[in-house]
Amino acid sequence: MNSSIITEQKNGKQTSDILAGVCRSIIENVFTKVPRIPNLEQLGNRIVVQGGTFKNDAVLRAFEQYAGVQPLRPPFPGEMGALGIALLTLKDSLTAGDQPKKSTFIGIEGLRDFTYTKQPGVVCTICANLCSRTVVAFLTVSTK
Repeated sequence: MNSSIITEQKNGKQTSDILAGVCRSIIENVFTKVPRIPNLEQLGNRIVVQGGTFKNDAVLRAFEQYAGVQPLRPPFPGEMGALGIALLTLKDSLTAGDQPKKSTFIGIEGLRDFTYTKQPGVVCTICANLCSRTVVAFLTVSTK
C-alpha cells in the first residue's frame, strides 16, 4: 500500500483523494479477508460498527459506500469491547442474591511476579479463514 500511495502522490493525486482510497481499502480488506461474506445483503439493514477505526468519519463513510447502508456508530466505538467485558465481569461477579463473589484478583503486588509466555504463529481453526494468532499463556503466580 505504501508504494501505491507514493505512486499516486507522484501522479499528482491530492492528499484527500489518497486518504479516501486508504479508507476504502480498509473497508474492502475487512469484507474480503475477515467475514468473507459474498452477499452484503446477508448483513441486513441495521449494522452496528465498533472499534477504534470507526472513530474516523472517513472510514465510516467508506463503509456506508461499500455496504450501501448507513451503519450505527455508538458514541464510543473504540471502547465498546472494554465496556462489554466490564459488564460481563460485573454480571459474573454477582451471585444469585446479588452478593459479590470472592475476588480472585491477585492484587497490585501480585502483578510483580505475574508471568506469561507468547506463542506466535498459531493457526486458528475456529473458521475457514485460518488466521495466524499469538497465544498468550498465563503462568502460575508465586505467592510470597
